[in-house]
Amino acid sequence: MKFSKFSTLLSIFLFALLCDFHLISQAEQKGEAEFRMGYTANSMSEVDIKDAAAAIDLWVKEIAFEVGVSAKSYMYNDPDALIKDLQISKLDMGIMRTTDYLNTEHQINADLALGKVKGGKKTVKEVLLVRSDTDYSDIKNLRNKNVAILRGDEFGDVFLSSLLIRRKLSDPKHFFNSLQEKNKPSNVILAVFFKQADACITTDTSLDIMIKLNPQIGDKTKIIASSPDLIPMVSVMRKDYNEINKQKAMHKGLTLNKHPRGQQVLLLFQGERLETLKKSDLDSTRKFMNDFKRLTAEK
Repeated sequence: MKFSKFSTLLSIFLFALLCDFHLISQAEQKGEAEFRMGYTANSMSEVDIKDAAAAIDLWVKEIAFEVGVSAKSYMYNDPDALIKDLQISKLDMGIMRTTDYLNTEHQINADLALGKVKGGKKTVKEVLLVRSDTDYSDIKNLRNKNVAILRGDEFGDVFLSSLLIRRKLSDPKHFFNSLQEKNKPSNVILAVFFKQADACITTDTSLDIMIKLNPQIGDKTKIIASSPDLIPMVSVMRKDYNEINKQKAMHKGLTLNKHPRGQQVLLLFQGERLETLKKSDLDSTRKFMNDFKRLTAEK
């Protein structure tokens, strides 16, 4: 009789244990059954946001196919919201401005993943461009002039302000006659080429692309200042994401340029390929931003 009771209790315990194990197993499978990527709208200043959304949607589907799961992508207007969702495992991968990553790199539950290669390199330089038929050789020559800049170009704004502070000049809004914000990098450069602006802030990679399309741009313009090498945007992957799936996702990103669908993603992203990012890749960007904070504090 005692044995029968013990046997019954043991059976109930084992059944409950199996149920708990089944529920835990289901939860784990559910967590890995979908690849979730988030990206911030402000990290896509160089590309049309619709093109960026299409590119990321394609990229996520490519990763999902490689990993063997379904996939979703989400756009965030608030970088802090994306970082929070990475922290609580609501996202597996995120794309953000490098400055947003640097502001939280010691707390974020994510490792650097991939960076875009454009013009043969992961970095860009912000440059101050003027027409070659002018005698402008320094930013101080541009007082009360018109300057074009890409809307949302954070590093461009920082670079321009840094140049003025170092020369002990006033802030951009008071020093220049106007700041013309453009929606595309090409429009920024063409504003100088067609004499709609006296100068512009653009990147060396955007300028190189425009010169390849129209060599006259190279003949008619000159660079009078440039920034250090910078990485404007990073992707990160959640630290506790399944390691096997993480490696598959990384492999898919690194080989996007090897097949037509991946090439379509890169075309929309205005990139040539993706490469692995290391923390040391951000050293120059980190110093650039720290120097700017020091300059503004000393003003």
